[in-house]
Amino acid sequence: MTNHVEVELIRPRDVLLALVLVAFCLISPFATGFGLLDAALVVCAGAAPFTRRRWPWVTIASCVVVLAACSCTENLPTGVIGVAMITAYIIARHLPAPVRYVVATMLLAGDIAATTLIAPALVTLPLPVRAPYIAWSVTLLVIAFLLGELRHRAEEAAAKELQIQLERQRDVFERVAAEQRAYLAREIHDIVTHSLTVIVAQADGARYGASSDDALRTISTVGRESLRQMRGVLSLLRGGEQRPVEPLVPALDIDGLVATTHAGGLDIDYSVEGTLPPLDPGTTLTIHRIVQEALTNAMKHGDGTARLTVAWHPTEAAICLENGFTPGAKHQQGHGLRGMRERASLIDGSLTSSPSHNNTWLTEARLPLQHADRVEP
Repeated sequence: MTNHVEVELIRPRDVLLALVLVAFCLISPFATGFGLLDAALVVCAGAAPFTRRRWPWVTIASCVVVLAACSCTENLPTGVIGVAMITAYIIARHLPAPVRYVVATMLLAGDIAATTLIAPALVTLPLPVRAPYIAWSVTLLVIAFLLGELRHRAEEAAAKELQIQLERQRDVFERVAAEQRAYLAREIHDIVTHSLTVIVAQADGARYGASSDDALRTISTVGRESLRQMRGVLSLLRGGEQRPVEPLVPALDIDGLVATTHAGGLDIDYSVEGTLPPLDPGTTLTIHRIVQEALTNAMKHGDGTARLTVAWHPTEAAICLENGFTPGAKHQQGHGLRGMRERASLIDGSLTSSPSHNNTWLTEARLPLQHADRVEP
């Protein structure tokens, strides 16, 4: 961990910048001698590229103090220009707005004051001689500040873009999690509600004189199938899969659903139009659950009779279930009906379930068919 931090702090471009600044600061001492201020200037120039990110204020203050001291000397070191430029760059790059604009203005004002009023090496020169130096110094400071400003804005834009991407990613995760919760809720509701409805009906029938052997066989069959499907749903919670490895409904068996519901006490008039085509697992599960939930609702809330029609068309399936119900009885729009509509919507289908004429409840679904891929022999 420590080695990683050190690598992050010491960057090749910082080393290169420090070497250039130090070399620039050493130009004057070769001609005039190396003094204490020259050493301080070299230290500031060499340290600024490495300390500017973690301690920008300390770096700026140190450079300004050394620049002010150098401005009061008889021999103005050439390195002050480089240190002043790196100071302007640090101000623009690492200080927040509007503080950086105030500090940059103060630095520029100090530079102009030093070159026109304070520095003995320049004040004694005629104005026409000093003017190019003053203009050159101001220009370099402005350029350094603008470079830092551009870099600062680029980093801000990159940070905002990263934040937007993170928010989008979080929204995607939340949406996927919501879809998974809805998927689990639908599966658990449909499996448990259907099986318990049949089991309760069979248990009541056996208690009131119906064949106990037939009731027990139906209860056993429905219970085993429900347990198998529940294991598939619970596998989603244990592993990282988004869907069970094995389909919850291996094959569409509406006849089996009708038989099970009929055994539970619902008198069903069932008819089929067309031929069931090979379907993909998603479409198979959707149709199975919609028919299952519609039959369960008819058994729970109806008067014991129902008429189911399933029509297989080339591109869609039309499902119609009509069952009688007692007038005035509450037929709540609960989780089951909502789950049916969600399932139909997920495959771009439609579903309606509402009271109809003559004390009947009508559930109609039109579901597009996704055919299973046929493997050529």
